[in-house]
Amino acid sequence: MGMRHNCGVAAVFLKKPLSYYPLGGAAYYLHLMLEQMQNRGQLSGGVAVYCGNGRVGLKRHVGLGLVDQVFRVKEMKTYSSLMESLVSSSGIGHVRYATSGNGIEDRLVLEEAQPFLRSHGRSWKEFAIAFNGNLTNDDVLRKELVELHSYNVKTYVDTEVMMHFLAIDLKSISGNNNKPDLGELVKRTASRFDGAFNVVFVNGEGELVAFRD
Repeated sequence: MGMRHNCGVAAVFLKKPLSYYPLGGAAYYLHLMLEQMQNRGQLSGGVAVYCGNGRVGLKRHVGLGLVDQVFRVKEMKTYSSLMESLVSSSGIGHVRYATSGNGIEDRLVLEEAQPFLRSHGRSWKEFAIAFNGNLTNDDVLRKELVELHSYNVKTYVDTEVMMHFLAIDLKSISGNNNKPDLGELVKRTASRFDGAFNVVFVNGEGELVAFRD
């Protein structure tokens, strides 16, 4: 195994009207925060933000390389256009650890770039998560997803496993399509996992939660 660093996660929730903040709002501040954590990951980076315009709840932007490359900072026109498309009041971000000599294909790296986004027709059932850590019972949980819940797990990262269980628990505690308490949701999901982790979560209504092991 080659050298690697830990990942980095970030979250922003803005309380004032968007007109008070620089272009991009939460996305702008997430970009700056991820830059400050660049030492924790140079492989990929990205954000998932709450746009809240009535048509788009969450919007995701991820890419390979350094944070400034992901956000096209050296191309000012492109950067400004990107920030304009990501104008948001809340959101989460992630940088993934650097690896050396492991032959990971760019295609696979991009598929595993975080945050992960789970789309849904109901805004409070749509969410994005970003994860840093290691689940020691990952193999057991993957087997449960496949054999008990008939899920198709597509990546090798712990984040997807946690995303699927959040979706399962969200359905379980929502009852007759009643919006659940997010504290109850993350407490139930987190209790399934062994290991060390930090997670940031934002849903399609702009509500944000951070939790850890």
